Amino acid sequence: MDANQSILEMTGLDLNDIKLLKVPDLFAGGFGEKKDTASALADRVGAPEQLELLGPAGRRIPVEVLSREVPYVDGQATVVAIRDVTERKAAEDYIRYLAMHDTLTSLPNRRGLENVLGQVIEQALRNGAEAAVLGLDLDGFKAVNDSLGHHAGDMLLKEVAVRFQAQLRDADYLARLGGDEFVIVLRSVASVDDAIQLAKRLIACLWQPFTLAGHDVYVGVSIGVALCPRDGETAQMVLKNADIAMYQAKIKGKGQVYEFQAGMETAVRERHDLELDLRAALGRHELQIYYQPLFDVSGNITGFEALARWPHPERGMIPPDRFIPLAEETGLIVPLGEWVLKTACTVAAGWQSDISIAVNLSPTQFQRVDLVNVVMRTLEETGLEPARLELEVTETLLMEDVPKALALVRDLRALGVRVALDDFGTGYSSLAYLHNFPFDKVKVDRSFINKITNDPNAWTIVESIIVMSHKLKLRVTAEGIETGAQLSMLTEHGCDEMQGFLLGRPMPEIQASTRISHT
Repeated sequence: MDANQSILEMTGLDLNDIKLLKVPDLFAGGFGEKKDTASALADRVGAPEQLELLGPAGRRIPVEVLSREVPYVDGQATVVAIRDVTERKAAEDYIRYLAMHDTLTSLPNRRGLENVLGQVIEQALRNGAEAAVLGLDLDGFKAVNDSLGHHAGDMLLKEVAVRFQAQLRDADYLARLGGDEFVIVLRSVASVDDAIQLAKRLIACLWQPFTLAGHDVYVGVSIGVALCPRDGETAQMVLKNADIAMYQAKIKGKGQVYEFQAGMETAVRERHDLELDLRAALGRHELQIYYQPLFDVSGNITGFEALARWPHPERGMIPPDRFIPLAEETGLIVPLGEWVLKTACTVAAGWQSDISIAVNLSPTQFQRVDLVNVVMRTLEETGLEPARLELEVTETLLMEDVPKALALVRDLRALGVRVALDDFGTGYSSLAYLHNFPFDKVKVDRSFINKITNDPNAWTIVESIIVMSHKLKLRVTAEGIETGAQLSMLTEHGCDEMQGFLLGRPMPEIQASTRISHT
């Protein structure tokens, strides 16, 4: 009977044209099965209904429709209210998008992943097929975040997501769960080898550096693979098992792919329990320091290396190769390292003045704390002369950030502290480090020392290190000496300092102090 200007603009019709139509004709799909306009409109009294209005050129406009009977002239008429909700629908769609996606990378988030993975598992069960889930966790991301800042870390995550996506098929599904953790769903695989091969490509795609804020940075990725429904018939179970396999890849050296196997969860649970125990042990001061002596060519003790030991009340003495990597991974190495440094310096301050103390620094300490201030404060508090403290660094620490590491070594030496390059010969750029860094000493890695009596190549390398180091005015320590033959060869060829089980095992403080008093 009549229409206002708004509906004419929305439909693109004039008043004469719209009068020729029935109300249902204005909507895509009409009013459904009901042909009677009056009864169809009667259903729209009360709550508004979502429909699509037919606009110009066939465009569909989301609208709300509400109708009401009103008195009109000599009877009743139906007024139909039609509200354009395009902006509201767009906002609702965006809110739904945010609920399902990661705002940084625009990848699906955990909620979106679980929805899709649930459907994939249902389909696999129905068809008797297999799908695969890959859990991915970046290696070295924290170092980038700590050294270059969170903005650089965010840029890195976005670039990593692009590289990962480039390795996937259209049907594959990539999600970010938060932090530096990603998940990939392969909707169908012929065997686990399909997932393993993809994982190897994903690892390789991160080998090239990322350029961030003018810096070349490197990250790797550890990957765990689980199959569904073999390793779980729910999204939560499959994700958990992929995560367990990924964790196994982490603790086995990072940058690897591991397939989930029955029993892995036991190892992960034990590691988790060990972490809780380590936190508690640090809080209760249960760890101890053992001291391993170093000797000059005449057999005199020149100093000791401080080594953390953990006598667990139930598990017995836990080897350092079990709890030190765990401390590194969890960040507990920071309080542990500071405690070792302070305790060792306190003990050494009570020794005679010609005995030094060596303490190891970790890459995590290097990234997270101001080591120069920590060392300076420790020396002031303990009263130890700086020249009697020797700090050992590895190439791993130096590789994290070469300019920062170079500044660290120089600042430590400016305090009067000596700096030694530990595990020499096992890295990739040892000669460059010797040339560029002002070290006082190099420690030849035990992996060379234990071969020198039966492997000519190993001896040639060690002999060359001694000669080269002396020309660079660096002292040389050989670690891991276990036989008299090894000791004789090293002594005869001018090695400055010896360390190993043959000469003295790590010992508690009381034994170390007694050993000094008897020299």
